Amino acid sequence: MGEVAVADAGLAPKDGDYVVGTMPEYGAVAMRYREQGQEKWVECNDGRATLDQCSIKGVIVEKTMKFVP
Repeated sequence: MGEVAVADAGLAPKDGDYVVGTMPEYGAVAMRYREQGQEKWVECNDGRATLDQCSIKGVIVEKTMKFVP
């Protein structure tokens, strides 16, 4: 509620970056990009997905939150 994430579609993700992507069963998602050796995936608190399951659209470069007094 009230959060906005800005993603840069021109950046290549690095291990540990947060990314925006799309997954057929969920639509738009924000997840952490991970890589270890040749293996690459995205993950969140609910689990992980391969890059075949999630299409990365950009690297999150800024996040703002609405101030609610």
